[in-house]
Amino acid sequence: MAAQDEQMRLEAVQVGADAEFDARLRAYWRDLGAVPTPAWHARYTARLREEEGRTRYTFWGVEGGRRIGLVMLRLDADWVYPEHRAGYIAEFTVFAPWRRRGFGRRLFLLAQAWFRERGCSQIELDVLPNNRAGMAFWRSLGFALMYHRLRRP
Repeated sequence: MAAQDEQMRLEAVQVGADAEFDARLRAYWRDLGAVPTPAWHARYTARLREEEGRTRYTFWGVEGGRRIGLVMLRLDADWVYPEHRAGYIAEFTVFAPWRRRGFGRRLFLLAQAWFRERGCSQIELDVLPNNRAGMAFWRSLGFALMYHRLRRP
């Protein structure tokens, strides 16, 4: 099959060893209106490296030989029923040139299959309150609001 005809697939990210990952992560945060300090970013990526392959898994969404998005998945135990596994989408983005063309839905379906293969009975995620497009996207995929999380400095 020619690379341009390739179906979307997940490709593991080498966290901490892939300069494109770092640049894409920073761009993702800028898109969300969150620009972390260099110290916070360094600590965050160090934690990612520690957790990668144990409870957290980071993937490129690749289609037609192009990296079109990025997804970070986490495996958790359900808090009430710890014998049940829960999937958590920690970060999810489709890069600007490929947005609103169905790539996000395909990337989610791959993430969902990945979770199901690992016995997850549910999938959760967080959406920033000002991210209306994100909320509409996740609702279109069947996600419903569970609760509001408030924070105070």
